[in-house]
Amino acid sequence: MAVSILTLRDHLAGVPDARVVAPGRRDEELGQFGISPEESVAYDAELVEDRPFTAIPVSSNGDSGFTHFLDGAQKSKIVGYAGFAPLMLAHTSAGIFERRDREIVPPDTSFYSGELELVVPESGGVPPLPGLGYITVGIGLQDTEIVAKDRMMNAISARRDERETEIARGYKDGRLLIDGGIGKVLERVTRDVWLVGVVKSHQRQYFASRDRRRVVQDLKPGERTPAFLRERNQKQGKEAYSFYLRLFDSDGQSPLFGLIRVEIPASQEMLGQVDEISGWMMAERSPLSLPDARYDRMIYPIRLVEQHLKARQPSDASLRAILGI
Repeated sequence: MAVSILTLRDHLAGVPDARVVAPGRRDEELGQFGISPEESVAYDAELVEDRPFTAIPVSSNGDSGFTHFLDGAQKSKIVGYAGFAPLMLAHTSAGIFERRDREIVPPDTSFYSGELELVVPESGGVPPLPGLGYITVGIGLQDTEIVAKDRMMNAISARRDERETEIARGYKDGRLLIDGGIGKVLERVTRDVWLVGVVKSHQRQYFASRDRRRVVQDLKPGERTPAFLRERNQKQGKEAYSFYLRLFDSDGQSPLFGLIRVEIPASQEMLGQVDEISGWMMAERSPLSLPDARYDRMIYPIRLVEQHLKARQPSDASLRAILGI
């Protein structure tokens, strides 16, 4: 990572209404502030399997056919203000790990992308800082700090997504499991690339009727729903087939405990592999991804990728050196 001798404090000295602030004492990993209206809408998606919407048991022999694993990471901190709009330092990264002889192998340079960038409001008058990447975000003078944070975090998340899709473009052979949806990646890879996505969060619901909600809620470990169409949209990208799968027993827990949503390319060939893919997912439950709080939905190799990416993020001390404080 290239670091300029010029600090951000020095850099902003001539910018009106701009200031540098120390990052919070706690490790403030800024998350998504808001959910778009389209994500909050529940509806009954179109089924693509010719069967009733009931729980389907799947079997597993304990083996998994996944050979590669893709994830992205981001670390964002507020480090200053231009007027009321925040300035951020954001590190985004993505990587693909390969499994060889049951071992997860860290990526070489062709399968890793990461960079520290200065994120600023477009109208804040803050120029690029030499040695750092630079992202401008459209924020109006009348926008509140909450709105500004939300837009900046969306921009940072989009940069992380870009890194994931760029990394995926170079992937060719094997069976790739992606942490998250696959729509954006599908827009960038060739048709013959084999990939599956695992979605751990459930911001958008693809079941609205009471009967379907009950089926999903009552899934037992090793049971899935019929596959349905996850439609194309701007946020998620190309359409995909999807289904819900329960990994762990949710008795005494939230109805979402152990529940994942799997995405596959929208083809009859992949649809014919849904039960096999479900069996692989069940096999990936061990070892547990503890102590991660998401262990009930976190595939262990994905956790290893995430840990590796976080280890390559800049330390708080290096960020303070850049700030000049």
